[in-house]
Amino acid sequence: MENAISASTLCGAFQATVAERGDAVALRTKGDATRITWREYGERVRRCAAGLAAHGVRSGDTVAILMVNRPEFNIVDTAAMHLGAAPFSVYVTSTAEQIRYLLTDAGARLAFTQQALLPLLRAAAVGTKVETIVVVDAEVEGTKSLAQLEAAGRPDFDFDATWKAVSPESLLTIIYTSGTTGAPKGVELTHANMMCELRALQAVRKVEPAGRAISYLPHAHVADRTGAHYFQMVLGGTVTSCPDPRQLFEHVIEVRPTEFTGVPRVWEKLKAGLEAKFAGESPEKRAMIKGALDAALAKVRAEQAGQPVPAPLAEGVARAEAMMFAPLRTAIGLDQARSFFTGAAPTPRDVLEFFHAIGIPIAEVWGMSELSCVATAMPLGQTRIGTVGTALPGVELKIAEDGEVIVRGPIVMRGYRNQPEQTRETVDRDGWLRTGDVGELDAEGYLKI
Repeated sequence: MENAISASTLCGAFQATVAERGDAVALRTKGDATRITWREYGERVRRCAAGLAAHGVRSGDTVAILMVNRPEFNIVDTAAMHLGAAPFSVYVTSTAEQIRYLLTDAGARLAFTQQALLPLLRAAAVGTKVETIVVVDAEVEGTKSLAQLEAAGRPDFDFDATWKAVSPESLLTIIYTSGTTGAPKGVELTHANMMCELRALQAVRKVEPAGRAISYLPHAHVADRTGAHYFQMVLGGTVTSCPDPRQLFEHVIEVRPTEFTGVPRVWEKLKAGLEAKFAGESPEKRAMIKGALDAALAKVRAEQAGQPVPAPLAEGVARAEAMMFAPLRTAIGLDQARSFFTGAAPTPRDVLEFFHAIGIPIAEVWGMSELSCVATAMPLGQTRIGTVGTALPGVELKIAEDGEVIVRGPIVMRGYRNQPEQTRETVDRDGWLRTGDVGELDAEGYLKI
């Protein structure tokens, strides 16, 4: 992992991991229906990059991707970035009109999709610069298949020289914001942005290398790209693709992830499901569960308040851990996870306390696409419920006079695509990015939004 995390680009990180983890599984689907090793992943990326180059994709170009979570995403996205191109993802729930805006703004001439979404992409591509559509799971007239693309590379294409020419300042991807106020804005992130983000996150959270992650959030969201795609290039982990978020916990039970990120709604639904299960037990069992939870919650609240935990309480919780909480984590598939994250929206305090009580210490993080995903995180083992942690190493964070949180550092985006005025309004001359969030810092630097 050391060679990968010290690389200056994601291309360098990926190639280091391919060299070190060749026989380990990199990409898979549930039940091992698809199973791709790092060596195979590297070879597919090489062939796909050659095919893209043969179709005119060059450094500085953009490539659109419209598909659900599946291993082909990782392959084509990684291949494009090895050319110095910037792949970007589109929400599969978008309308043709919404997609057309993104294709036009990005200026993409080539797009990837899957057969089920091809009619939507074709409708969206009318009137744009898109010349070539690649369908990753079928052969369809008027399009290229992924196999055809991978076979189209020229013999004289120098893959190694091409990816080594990608610089830290090269554009890595474009993350389109939701556009709740006006049209979506394309957040441009560079290789340097993301490598700084990953190094800082690893310094704080010490995520287990060669672990197991699940890709289930949309690829168009910076959280999935960062945690289940780019970070795994550094960690050498195994990514299991979950194409339907409704199947998430089926995947969790099978995969037993070593790290797990859930938006607040995921944790709220899991808590409700567990409480419904508890309610279905016998009166005696319900009383035992309530006693164990009450004791564990009392311990969590004492620890969070900086108060000593009475020995009898600690002993009672230890017994509950062995008899109830550890088996419960095994039953839901989270028994082997060491890091638990949540973000994107506030998580209710009672939800956080509940999971801390049963041995799932969720750490709230805070950030935004414009900050390469995360700008604050909880130091490992030092979670403070009600805060989003402290600024990542190398990141400056302060509260402006009006209470707005502003951030400066190497994770700040390059800018909004084709919107210099919007960029200047968001990032000042000194490099401070206005987040739009109001917050406060405590004496130890923990941020509360």
